[in-house]
Amino acid sequence: MNKPTLQLAQLYSTDQNSFKDHLNTFDTDQLKQMIVDLLHLNLTDPNFSSLAESIPLNLAGYESHPDKHGYDGFIGESYENALEYLEQKPDKTNSTANKLNGGGGFADYTIKRWENDMGNGDKLKLMISGFVNGTLIYAYKVPHNHQPLMDRLKNETTRLINKGGRVVPTFSYIHYQTCTDIELVYRANNFDDFKDYMSKPFFNFVKSL
Repeated sequence: MNKPTLQLAQLYSTDQNSFKDHLNTFDTDQLKQMIVDLLHLNLTDPNFSSLAESIPLNLAGYESHPDKHGYDGFIGESYENALEYLEQKPDKTNSTANKLNGGGGFADYTIKRWENDMGNGDKLKLMISGFVNGTLIYAYKVPHNHQPLMDRLKNETTRLINKGGRVVPTFSYIHYQTCTDIELVYRANNFDDFKDYMSKPFFNFVKSL
């Protein structure tokens, strides 16, 4: 983040009255650069990015569910009466040394949550998306109840519970690659330009969707 953007963000979080006055001191080009700077910072954050979660969800036509408890998105008039739910697993990389693999993890997962996920059946989808240096290069939906995927999550959860410590079962595309109901939501027109940021098998997998 460049210094003017940092100063602006600092004012926003500490003195919003001064922030509004300070905002008027920038010309159009400076404001454009600040917007780019903030978007890049958010979308490349390795830990969490609200935009990296919101963009694929919006592309697929889901409403956001900001509550920490529950799924990330839904389709329907309300969350409680949704026709479909969506869990998101965006992945980000800024280096060819850290390759995307169509995977993710479920923090503090439990067997009870696994049972709830299975109980939702076809109503629950899993969104897998990948960003390279802030650019969305793919997004697709997998039925969350795909058996090999759920077997992986249950086995990993059981293993980690028995081991002790935090339970974060992980998965990759190999645990759902046999699924015949994967729905492509988005793939960048220049997708091939990012092949070095994925393993060759995973690149071919996404290319085939």
